[in-house]
Amino acid sequence: MFLYFYDPHTHEFKESREAQLDVRGRPITDVLFATSEKPEAAPDGHVMVWNGSAWEAVEDHRQHVNKQGVKEGGTEYWLPEDNWLSPARYMEDLGPLPDGAVTTRPEQPAEEKLADAKRAKTAEFNLAMADIDARLVRPTADIVHAMLAPEAVSEEDTTTDDFDQSRMIFAKLRDLQAQNRVLRAQIESAQTVEEVQAIEPVTPHTAASRSAESVRRYYLV
Repeated sequence: MFLYFYDPHTHEFKESREAQLDVRGRPITDVLFATSEKPEAAPDGHVMVWNGSAWEAVEDHRQHVNKQGVKEGGTEYWLPEDNWLSPARYMEDLGPLPDGAVTTRPEQPAEEKLADAKRAKTAEFNLAMADIDARLVRPTADIVHAMLAPEAVSEEDTTTDDFDQSRMIFAKLRDLQAQNRVLRAQIESAQTVEEVQAIEPVTPHTAASRSAESVRRYYLV
């Protein structure tokens, strides 16, 4: 004969053990926190709980501690007062989830999602434009040097070619910055996250694919 033991606090089924025998060879059934009635298999998400006279299936949404001592599993839920930033809640006791609980994280309000997308996209443009500013340093220096020392620019050597290339690169980079300023201004007027995400900065790398090979090499160094 088997006895079916339950937890002294939650009364959930824990284990079964064969009943010990008394001196007359009869099974001892009067055992604390045990019953001779066998519980049925618990449905998924439930445990069998002894109510004092019978076993009943009770929902179990709790987390459980694994062999490493770490909590895992359980049912995540949120209450009406929670928002999209609220951490998931977990049940500490057996039973159904609280009234009004939902198992899907609340969505971020549309206006907040749009504002976040605009901030992220603006930061993306700022990084791209800062990179272009850094690339402008070399051709700008070449042009300034030529203006301060025009005698150094001679048609009889390669200096003129270098100066012309610097002017060309300077003009193209300035054009990219002008395009990006126009595009960046469009971010604020965008009405949806999809519209914001569709606005992409123009970079030297993307422009290089449509430029002469010499200019492409200059961009990518």
